[in-house]
Amino acid sequence: MARIRGDRTAQRSAGPGIDEDTSMLIDRKGPGTVDGDFANYVIEETASTARVQVDPNRPLIHRTLRPIRLQAGQSYHLGNGGQSGSVITLSVDGSASPALTPADPYR
Repeated sequence: MARIRGDRTAQRSAGPGIDEDTSMLIDRKGPGTVDGDFANYVIEETASTARVQVDPNRPLIHRTLRPIRLQAGQSYHLGNGGQSGSVITLSVDGSASPALTPADPYR
């Protein structure tokens, strides 16, 4: 995701994570609705996201990402980013320990 935006090959990017026994049903116009027992996550960049280090063979440093937690029945629009989930701020620093801030973003 950081490389796609860093290479300027996309105006926006979103990385979905689909949990076990869960799905996201997406129609051709872009809206997706979560179905299943667990949460799905979509990670987006925002205007304040900083791609500090995205070089190959170096630790990723990607600050101020926006993970969105989606439970059954909640939705995310792949085209425009509209959503009905809960949002936190996440930063990744592969050279630090822990690498994630907050350390456990799944709570």
